[in-house]
Amino acid sequence: MNESLKIFVKQLGKNAEKQPGWIYLLAATYMVLYAFGVPSQIDIGGWRLTVPQLSPEIWATLLTLVLYQVGDALDKVTFKKRDKEGNRVDRFQPEAFKNAILAARTEFRVNDGIYVVSMKILEKATQAKFSVHFLNEMAKFFRSLIAPGLGIAIVLSLKLTLPWALVLLALALLCAYLLAFQVYPRLKNLHRINLYKAVVKLPPEDRAKITDQLSTVRMFFWEGVLLATAPKPYPYWAFVYASAETEQ
Repeated sequence: MNESLKIFVKQLGKNAEKQPGWIYLLAATYMVLYAFGVPSQIDIGGWRLTVPQLSPEIWATLLTLVLYQVGDALDKVTFKKRDKEGNRVDRFQPEAFKNAILAARTEFRVNDGIYVVSMKILEKATQAKFSVHFLNEMAKFFRSLIAPGLGIAIVLSLKLTLPWALVLLALALLCAYLLAFQVYPRLKNLHRINLYKAVVKLPPEDRAKITDQLSTVRMFFWEGVLLATAPKPYPYWAFVYASAETEQ
């Protein structure tokens, strides 16, 4: 019995590692709607909005779609910033990330496109799923909750008297800023650092399965099956001196 339970829990963990972030968002949205129900009307600042009477399953699906897309758009704003020259660069570039991406670029002789190449290889090797894939999807799930959390706080502040409404609104804005511009970018960076560290440390038996062909592009194969392509650096060894640019 204990052995069966261990196998069940282990397999459950493996399945969880494979799931995309929107699955967790869908589950969370449905649980909230199931627990609190779908209101028939919403009062906002003296305005009364009538909510269409759809089933919780339909509302959960629609809200998940919208929130996930909003979170994806939020990524473009919060993960990057403009430098002094006006270029969009990563908000945070820790030394650990620069070292990890340089090691991956050197290992596979790719500059632009190293993120995609590394992800494809690691997926085939089924390595570091928790520290890379699961962490990435959790970061996506996390960012999808920032906007609705702020929205709920704003709606609640409209129902309070002026002093308390301002306090709640200020706290909500502060939390949203910290989560969106400080916490989420670091989570995503951790995912990328783990990715590049894992892909250069593949065991020899996995590394032997990777082949590539060099022309104007580098084509990477896993046991003869095409995985990914990336532009060939020019000049050929330029990747060695490349800075740690954003790959996603």
